[in-house]
Amino acid sequence: MAADDLVQESRGEAPGRGRLEGRRILVVGGGQEDYGLDDPPIGNGRAISLLCGREGAHLACADREMPSVEETPATSDGTHRSCGFPTFNVCSPKSFATTTFRSVSFGCFPVLIL
Repeated sequence: MAADDLVQESRGEAPGRGRLEGRRILVVGGGQEDYGLDDPPIGNGRAISLLCGREGAHLACADREMPSVEETPATSDGTHRSCGFPTFNVCSPKSFATTTFRSVSFGCFPVLIL
């Protein structure tokens, strides 16, 4: 791997290589805080979501701010794939418990990132 490839990889700009193809991943904290800035830095949860999507994973994202987490797929380069579960509010115990139980009981998320 050339030095330029490493820079692209570390910035999340390299093309995906399918390393997570077919995996289903639930990212809790997949939204983004804007802190009132016009161009806020990307947060860890959104970065993880975008990188996993680029690598071929089917994603579901959760966060405490619904508009924020719903924007995450729109910021991708078109490779973000939903696995059929809607985003949900992790601050709502009922929403979190219902969605988590449903996803785990059906074996939908072998990977959970908190």
